[in-house]
Amino acid sequence: EIMMVLEGEWSVEEAVDTIKQRTRRFAKRQFSWFRRIEEIHWWDLTKEANRVKKMDEICQFVAGKFAINAE
Repeated sequence: EIMMVLEGEWSVEEAVDTIKQRTRRFAKRQFSWFRRIEEIHWWDLTKEANRVKKMDEICQFVAGKFAINAE
């Protein structure tokens, strides 16, 4: 996109719009790919009221993944 601007084929606005569109499409493909992996855990952090509680759950989850087995 930047090369198209530098070569005078697109305006900066066209490049920005294209970058935004392609980024959204890429993110959607990533999300679809990750959704198929059962081992991935998803937490919804969009609700302010639950954010602190969910962050605590995430920290506990990560700590459990790296816990050293004392056996």
